[in-house]
Amino acid sequence: MSEPIRDIIFEAVEASLEAQLNAIRRLRKKSAETTQPKAVRGKSQISMVHDVLAEAKKPLHLNVILELVHARFGVQLDPDSIGSALTKRVVKKELFARPAKNTFALLEAEDAG
Repeated sequence: MSEPIRDIIFEAVEASLEAQLNAIRRLRKKSAETTQPKAVRGKSQISMVHDVLAEAKKPLHLNVILELVHARFGVQLDPDSIGSALTKRVVKKELFARPAKNTFALLEAEDAG
């Protein structure tokens, strides 16, 4: 058998084996993905703030809210972002009230008090 023909045959066999190996790896990966439980979706930032305020049962300054969320949920919230989100809810009169500057309370707690 001539050398060029032999090289062509080896290249074809090698390509075939690589394709088979890749197919096996894809199948193993799909199998591992289906056996893993799906991740439980975490709470939203607003939900975490709501929980903290509900537990406190009184208005809290934004800095205190951030500290309590971090202590309870292990999440470091961006003060500007969460302040903006809370302010938007206050303006819409949804869930939160703002009794003082950078201080938030649950709307129902504010109405009752």
